[in-house]
Amino acid sequence: MKLEGPAVQRAFLVYEAQVVTHLSTAIQAVYSAASRVGLGFAARQTSTQASTDNLLPTSSYLEDALARVHVSLQQQRSVLSGAVSRSGQHANPESDVRDLVRTSSFRARLALQSAAQRGFTDAQDMVYTVHGVESKMWQADFDNHVPCPTCQALHGTIVSTGGLFPGDRTYADRAPAVFGDLAGPPRHPNCRCILVPVPAGESPVLEVPDVPAPTSMTAADVRSMSQSKFRAMVSVLASVVARAAGRIRGGS
Repeated sequence: MKLEGPAVQRAFLVYEAQVVTHLSTAIQAVYSAASRVGLGFAARQTSTQASTDNLLPTSSYLEDALARVHVSLQQQRSVLSGAVSRSGQHANPESDVRDLVRTSSFRARLALQSAAQRGFTDAQDMVYTVHGVESKMWQADFDNHVPCPTCQALHGTIVSTGGLFPGDRTYADRAPAVFGDLAGPPRHPNCRCILVPVPAGESPVLEVPDVPAPTSMTAADVRSMSQSKFRAMVSVLASVVARAAGRIRGGS
C-alpha cells in the first residue's frame, strides 16, 4: 500500500494534536493528585497539624514537560516530511505508524511519571516554606536499589527551601539533562529520590551505604557484592539495555 505524502502528513498532524491535547490534561491531573499526596507527606515530615487543604503548588514544570513531548513529535514529523518529500509518496505507512506510536507512548509515560514525582516534590517545598523550614536535603534511595551516579552525588546535598540543587553534580562523565529546574526530584526518568526537611541550625550528614563504585567496577567487586545488591544492579542494567534496544528498533 502506498500513501501520498500530503495524506501522511495530514494524518500525522491530527495524531500530534490529539496526543498533545490528551497528554496535557493527563499531566495536569497526575501532577495535582501527586501534589495532594505530597502535601500530606510533608505535613507529617514537619510534624505540623495545620491544614494543607487549600495549598496547591504551581510550577512551570507542567509546561516544560508538555513542551518536551510536543518538540519530540515535531521532530518526528520533520523526519517523516523529509522522507516523503524525497520520494513523493509513503511506501511503508504501517511501519512508520508503529514507530510513531511506540516512541510517543514511551515519552508520554516518562512525562506522566515525572509530573507525578515533581508534583510530590513541589508540594513538599511549599509546605516547608509555609511552616518555616529553612533548608531541604536530597536523599537517594539505597534500599535494594543502586542509585545512578548523579543521584549518588546529590545524596545528602542541602540547599535553602525554595532553592535549586546543583545541576552539574554527578559522579559520571556527564550529568543528565535536567527535567525543568532542580527544585527537587526527579533528576531523570525512574528517579527514586525524595526531599527531606532540615531543621534550623542543623547540618545532618547522610550515611552513604556501601554500593558499587559509580564509575568503575572490577570482577572482584562484583563477587564481593551481596545477593540483594547484585540483583538490584542487574535489574538496573537490564532496564537500561531494554530501553536502548527499544530506541534502536524504533530508530530514535
